[in-house]
Amino acid sequence: MQVKMIKFNSQFSNPLWRHICVLFAVLAFIALVSGCTVFSGLNRKAKNITLGFKERDEDMKKMVGLAPFDNRTRLSDPNREINFSETLIENVETLCSGVKILHTGAVGFPEFLGDLPRQGQGEIDNLELAKEGRLFGLNAILTIALTGINSFEEDKGFWFFKETRYFNRIQIKVETYDTETGAKLLDEIISRDIEVELFDIELLENRERFDAFLFEGAYDYFANTIAEKVCDALIVQPWKGYIVSVAQNKIILSSGETSGLVLGQVLEVFDSSKIILGTNGHRFFLPGPKTGEIKITAVYDHSAEAVMGTDSVVQAGNLVKTKD
Repeated sequence: MQVKMIKFNSQFSNPLWRHICVLFAVLAFIALVSGCTVFSGLNRKAKNITLGFKERDEDMKKMVGLAPFDNRTRLSDPNREINFSETLIENVETLCSGVKILHTGAVGFPEFLGDLPRQGQGEIDNLELAKEGRLFGLNAILTIALTGINSFEEDKGFWFFKETRYFNRIQIKVETYDTETGAKLLDEIISRDIEVELFDIELLENRERFDAFLFEGAYDYFANTIAEKVCDALIVQPWKGYIVSVAQNKIILSSGETSGLVLGQVLEVFDSSKIILGTNGHRFFLPGPKTGEIKITAVYDHSAEAVMGTDSVVQAGNLVKTKD
């Protein structure tokens, strides 16, 4: 912020005028600060309104599988990691009312999320991940990894007033996979710098300490930021379900009452079996054309039964969406 020095004309040398000018300056400053605060609040509210406006399938719940927190550093704090995950889940479900997070310990939590399918070099196998997610009625799969805790120093100030300040930089990688295609809806590294003392850095490097000071305010920041980014990625996606088996005219879906399905509901069926090859050996499902419709005849917590409509072609693995 730059401050300009203003030279008053002689007419302002009168003490009364000086007091008046000071009063106006104070009032202007208060108005500016208040205005910024109001704008910030309105901006946040506007975003929530926009997200709500974009919400599709209002009666449906998009099921998102959350893999266990992946700490790739040499330091750990299990209790704090659990608290972070709980806060993140609460933030996502509050910000995105149409999203339900399946997490460790929850009823119906898919065990494969605890041991994600991987390719030869250790990368997540996006296609196999999507296949597994479909079997559990997931719309998306969310992975969060603490990838780095690094210390650095920085000189701040001017000339003789410079001083060395010390920081810990925390980095978290967030990925959200779409089960319809296997593609990433979100792939981002989020970082946060926390100022500490040199003594704290020395203890950290010697692995003698991993106290709350390191993550002071950081977990809340990450939980809020990640929740917003995940919601932004999911809010524009339609609800989707998957057919897991077809026997004569009895169709089984991997989504049920938890996802919002109701008796008598009609869903559109789409082919989603074609696979294409992408870069670096990654494979993806290619969305296909509509092949028919089905009608829900029975609904359970995490599954449903249906019959196919006239002239419909339905196969296991097909994708279903709500009918407009």
